[in-house]
Amino acid sequence: MGALLTKLLAWLAGKGALDIAIGAARWVATVALVKFVMFVALGAAIATAMGFVLDFIMGQINGLYADTGVSASPVLQMTGLAAYIGGLLRLPECMTILATGWSFRFLRQVVPFL
Repeated sequence: MGALLTKLLAWLAGKGALDIAIGAARWVATVALVKFVMFVALGAAIATAMGFVLDFIMGQINGLYADTGVSASPVLQMTGLAAYIGGLLRLPECMTILATGWSFRFLRQVVPFL
């Protein structure tokens, strides 16, 4: 009887350990998937929102110059110069790093298991 009970308890312990291991692996995979999706989706959303805001502002300013009859607005010329200087200083990469850091800090505060 003792040998049968020992075998039964050993089988149950193995089954329980397997269930715990599978549950832990699923939890780790879920956390990794949530982190990946949130970082990628949040970064894309921030970039898209910034693009919409900039497009709206530039459209409004160019609309003001369209009524004056000037063929090339000074806003477009300054924008081109600013884009050239920003490209030389690698500002898009810097903003990407900053936005990733901000989103990581935000997610760490909102989601407790990250």
